[in-house]
Amino acid sequence: MPIPTARQRMEDAANHGDSGAAYSLGVEYATGVDGLKEPAKAAYWTQKAAEDGNADAAFDLGVDFSHGTGGFPIDGAKSAEWFKKAAAQYEKAALQGNAGAQQHLGFMYDEGAGIPKDATKAIEWYQKAADQGDKAAQLGLGLLYAEGKGPTNNQANVAAWYQKAAKQGDSNAQLILARMYANGTCIPEDDTKAAEWFQKAADQGDIAAEFSLGDLYANGKGVVKNDATASQWYRKSGEGYLRYAYQGHGFAQCKIASMYEAGEGFPKDDIQAYAWYKVAAADNYPQSTETLDKVKQRLTSEQISEAEKRSGELAGKIPKE
Repeated sequence: MPIPTARQRMEDAANHGDSGAAYSLGVEYATGVDGLKEPAKAAYWTQKAAEDGNADAAFDLGVDFSHGTGGFPIDGAKSAEWFKKAAAQYEKAALQGNAGAQQHLGFMYDEGAGIPKDATKAIEWYQKAADQGDKAAQLGLGLLYAEGKGPTNNQANVAAWYQKAAKQGDSNAQLILARMYANGTCIPEDDTKAAEWFQKAADQGDIAAEFSLGDLYANGKGVVKNDATASQWYRKSGEGYLRYAYQGHGFAQCKIASMYEAGEGFPKDDIQAYAWYKVAAADNYPQSTETLDKVKQRLTSEQISEAEKRSGELAGKIPKE
């Protein structure tokens, strides 16, 4: 008799009510752990896990029904229903000291997902999780304090919580901390430390950090000026922004346009810049129209015609909702 595989054993457990196993199966099928993504199976196991009481699965379903992702249609009522169930389950675990549940509950109060938005309660639960070393909660505290929420005179805590999360490898915290050092926000300006944190975030694939690192090498700020290294980071960042641009993200489309306009990561090309600005403008992305007009003034009528053609071709490659 053949020995069951790890996945077969997991499916057997899931079919006997193990919600953790069902959730893990959903994640595996969604991410393609074995090299093959199977969205239908991912949706099935995620929903089964949620129905069997798994808080993470219920939260994921809330997100999926809110955004129309994961193979589920947009349904505000179902989204709210699953968020509410997730919140109740997280609260039970959070009261027992589970840091992950505390962080999730803090996030739900922070965003008003399934429960009334409440910054005070968000900070309370983030704090409990952060004190246990949860880096997502530490980042959440930093973000709320940066917005001026919570106790008075909390600006001194902003950098401290970002540093805690950044030191644990949270790339978002590393990027924010780098920008704080670069701009002297809440902490003394320090280009060398800014470069160090941009590097750490870039090494994890953060495209904004990659672009900023390119800027530092191009201008010799915090690092030795090196045009070749600057170009390398600009190109790497450009590849990332392109992926998001083709997914319909207006910010990425504008960023690609500005990179073509400045010749950063891509050959300087006002026609291509115009084309991407036009795509972003068609989706009503702020700032794109004004910049589009400025680029247009530099083009001849023939170049504008070519840019319009390219814009149409780009738009045709971007999926519509």
